[in-house]
Amino acid sequence: ELSSMRVLTMEFVTGTAANIVVKSDELRARFDLVKIARHGADAVMAQIFEHGFFHADPHGGNIFLGEDGMLTFIDFGMMGRVSNEERDDFIRVVQSILRKDHQRLTHAVMHLAVPGETRPDLTLLERDLGDLVEENLFLPLDKLSLARILEQLMQIMRRHQLTLRPNLFVMFKALMTIEQLARDCDPKLQILEVLESAMRRAGRKRFNLRRLYYKAENAAEDIYTLLADLPGVAHSLVDKIDEGNLSVKLQHQGLDPLRETIQHAFNRLAYAVVLASLIIGSSLIVLAKIPPHWRDIPILGIFGYMFAAILGFGMLLRSLRNKN
Repeated sequence: ELSSMRVLTMEFVTGTAANIVVKSDELRARFDLVKIARHGADAVMAQIFEHGFFHADPHGGNIFLGEDGMLTFIDFGMMGRVSNEERDDFIRVVQSILRKDHQRLTHAVMHLAVPGETRPDLTLLERDLGDLVEENLFLPLDKLSLARILEQLMQIMRRHQLTLRPNLFVMFKALMTIEQLARDCDPKLQILEVLESAMRRAGRKRFNLRRLYYKAENAAEDIYTLLADLPGVAHSLVDKIDEGNLSVKLQHQGLDPLRETIQHAFNRLAYAVVLASLIIGSSLIVLAKIPPHWRDIPILGIFGYMFAAILGFGMLLRSLRNKN
């Protein structure tokens, strides 16, 4: 009777919202907030890294604290989901940051992004990610903030025109929100230690023999399907060749600058050949004393030299203009 088309009422829970507790000294004294902060962070990490289905808005109003220390998540209107591969990509990002492996971090970040038409300059991306690592990892542990690292990472991705996958953005938001709440409960909480613990558990699960067996089995099935389809594809290809219906389309890209360069080079070569021919021909006419003459110099030779000089001067001007 408490549910409707827009509201699903699941059960009645008792407790006090965490955001109310952290603002009251009297309520803070009633709860072991250090333990609660650790359990709350562990809960969200387990949701993300072990189950891949998590509360996407774990702020203080959506987590109730019971008198016995039990945490109750409410309001599941915003949930997030990440695949095993996406979790593995994020784990590689965090591990690369902690190990200060800039090159591996660059490739891991590329996997977090939506494939796009343009590819960023990996050298510049690696430099910016290296700055992020050096900027954060030399801070004291109590000053180290996962939210700050994730925010800087998203800024770097935007700067290099990389779009974070939407579900990973939701995951980042959940991690940033739970860190803020956990720090409100226990300012000394080292959130990266909680994250590392969750990643180790996820790593053991990732290399579980059963999961490796299933992955190997799926790969074997894919290979079998490919080999089974291969004879039919080959037969169809041979039929098209026999019928003369096989066509191959080649399309070059990015060759226009090269084509223009070659064309300019051939034009200059043609001008040079004409210029050399005029000079040689005029010289032969002068040496042969072919009439008519002007001051004992063949007029045709003089005109040949003049025309060659004009062509040569024009080539020089064009060459200087192209360089500028």
